[in-house]
Amino acid sequence: MSLFRTSIFFQIAIGTLLLSSCSTSKNFHSTYVPGFVFASSIENLNHAKGDTLKIINDVEDDTSLVYTMFPEFVLNELENEAGSRKYFFVVSHSKEDNGVQSALNQNQYIMVLKSVILTKTEAYSPTKIKVYSADNYLLRSKDAIKGRAIVKGSATFILYDKSGGFLDSLTVRDQYKFEIVKPDSVLAAKKIKNELPKAYRNLSKMIAFSYADRVVPYERPVKRNFHVRSLTSNLFEKGMEFTRKEDWKGAFDYWQSTLVNKKHMTKADRAKMHFNIGVYYERLGDYENAVDQLEQAFALEPKVAANYLEELRRIRDLQ
Repeated sequence: MSLFRTSIFFQIAIGTLLLSSCSTSKNFHSTYVPGFVFASSIENLNHAKGDTLKIINDVEDDTSLVYTMFPEFVLNELENEAGSRKYFFVVSHSKEDNGVQSALNQNQYIMVLKSVILTKTEAYSPTKIKVYSADNYLLRSKDAIKGRAIVKGSATFILYDKSGGFLDSLTVRDQYKFEIVKPDSVLAAKKIKNELPKAYRNLSKMIAFSYADRVVPYERPVKRNFHVRSLTSNLFEKGMEFTRKEDWKGAFDYWQSTLVNKKHMTKADRAKMHFNIGVYYERLGDYENAVDQLEQAFALEPKVAANYLEELRRIRDLQ
């Protein structure tokens, strides 16, 4: 399992749009802003920029947790992740002795960790340690013990706006697995025990990143494809002369003039030209014109533009 895998509750298409073998790609920054909770709750997302976000630990002390520091791990990771993004300055996270209510109505956003559940399972089984030569000849084999541990966690978060109004509540669940091999069961159990704090830390990162992706806006680099050739014409190749030199304005002018002057183009090729112009406008941060170009592409050939058009509309609506 990858530490930075997509959350189990929130999956969004971002990155390379897979079009066809007749496309290439370029990296550039897009002001794509996840954090849809804030985007849907604040009339203008920029109002949130520079505001403060206070993170509160409201988890009751629970000595039954298999690792009592786990709530603090989650909050530390959430603070680090939220604080590294551009739209908030995280004041602090703290144990709120007087209850969450005392922190509300203070003209700051409040994120509360309300509850945490953490479980751990271990299993051991016999295995073999095998040593091979450089030419793959088995040199020796000896008995060993394989240890496998799974830590599962869930954390419930509640989000309030600056006036104390409820914005969001979600329980994020995830798990982290690891295996070790040792000569005997005593050493295997000792190794598992030593590795568990790191496992809890990794699990806390996964949970914190998941909720940060849900609520904290940020920009990220994306990769966009644009069409560079066609099976029915050679009109796209000249555009590559401009894009190879990073002359996007030259490419844009060429694509525009081609649409105007080459009336005999197929619908698919015209759709791809509109697609390329949409990429150009997104690169400029002009999402209205980017969406307009992709809508024209979709009208001509839906399969050329459908995925990109949906994503551009989402990005535009979050600006």
